[in-house]
Formats: sequence, C-alpha cells, structure tokens
Amino acid sequence: MNAHENLTWDNLKAMFAETRERFNKTEQLIQENARQMKETDLRIEKQWQRWEKEKTEYWQRWENQNEEYRRKREIADEKLDKLFAKLSNLKEKENAEYSRQRKEADEKLDKRFAEISANIEKLNKEYGGISKNNGDMAENFFFNAFRKDKIFMGEKYDRIHKGYFSSVDPYRYEYDIVFFNGTKIAIIEVKYKANPENIVYDELLKRVVHFKKYAKEYKDHQIILGVAAMSFKSGLATELHKKGVATIHPVGKKMIIYDKDVKVY
Repeated sequence: MNAHENLTWDNLKAMFAETRERFNKTEQLIQENARQMKETDLRIEKQWQRWEKEKTEYWQRWENQNEEYRRKREIADEKLDKLFAKLSNLKEKENAEYSRQRKEADEKLDKRFAEISANIEKLNKEYGGISKNNGDMAENFFFNAFRKDKIFMGEKYDRIHKGYFSSVDPYRYEYDIVFFNGTKIAIIEVKYKANPENIVYDELLKRVVHFKKYAKEYKDHQIILGVAAMSFKSGLATELHKKGVATIHPVGKKMIIYDKDVKVY
C-alpha cells in the first residue's frame, strides 16, 4: 500500500506549508538559482490555492484519524525532511551537480503533486456521493412530512410531487417538491445544508420563470417559493425572508416554517 494514499487535508496543508517555507529558505541560500526556485514556488502556489478551497470539508471528514493514518503521516514527513535536506545543501555543490539534483527534486515533487491530486480527486468523488445521499435523504424527509395532509403555509393542496420535471426540449428543470391546487403552486427547493453557494435567489427565480413559461397549464396559478433544509448557514434564512422566500427546517420533532411577507409570483 502506498504510504501517502490516505493523506488528509490537514497533513497536505502542513506538508505544503513546510514545502513553501523550505523553498524560501533554499532560495535565500542559492540566489543564483532564483529563476528555477521561483518556477517551482509558482507551481506549488497554484496547487495550494486549489486545495485551500476544500480544507473545511477535508478537515471535517478526516478529523478523527486512526493510528495507522498517523503512522503513515510520520513516514511521509520523514521522506519530505530527507528531500529538503538534500535541497538545502545544493549551494555547496558544483553547478552541474546542482542541476542534476534539482531535476531529480522536481521530478519527485511532480510525482508527489500527482499522487496528492489523485487522492484529492478520490476524496471529491467520495464526498460527492455522500452529498447526493444527504440530498436524497433531506428530500425524502420533507416530502414525507408534507405528503399526508398536503398543507403548506395554511393552504390545503390537492397534490404534492417529488422530483417534478418541467420540460420542453431543450429546456429542462427538475423541481425538488411541488404542491398543486386549483389556484396556487408552491415550489420548494430542498438542500441538506443550505448555504449561499447552493441557494442563490436569482437561480430560484429562474425556476419560477421557467415554470410559468413552459408549464402553461398553470399559467394563471399563483406561485410561491420556499427553501427547505436540515440546517441553514448563518444569515442565509434572513436574506431569503427579505426577498419573500419561505424557509422550512426541522427542530426536534417540529417542522418550523417561516412564511412572513412571502412573495407571490
């Protein structure tokens, strides 16, 4: 088994922070090779910026590390220490020897970048699967909570659909939960964890516009918007309320619905 296969984000961050520090120290000692060091630093910085975006999810996923993982991290740290010990001594060697060792070091770093990138891609795929399962769970939770009495915001509805499609080729939208009766329609967007990245008001509004344009049998119906989530990012629910969007979330065994000043489209 590859000793670096299960590295965590915390380890990656520490490893590349150390990499960047050691390169800066090496750069000060061998100024005549500034161009080559700068090139490597730029490559590390670009990789670092991509990984920074995922550090929160990565830390939450792997914060409970086991003994085997810690052992592998120690091995990885020892190998990095040996690698940069070689780099720190390059100033004392002849230019030809330095070029050879620098090329070798670059190849090792490139290999390490490729290994870590592969690990991150693997984690992204696994996390994506978990996100989909969480989304399906949340959608089923709210659908089951409403489908028995079909009452939303004090209004009785005749039908409720989960995963409702409104489609006129090549335009196609899927709606998580939709309530129908003779005069009104309630469109509910469902998220496991609602945050400003996955809930954008302009995108919600596009769904209403699409529905009115292509579901023409409901052109005279009033439409209201809602967002249901197991939890909301701080401040997001308040922003949605200001724009006239209802919010739904569970607290214990109760379903909390905020529908004050909800907008009708």
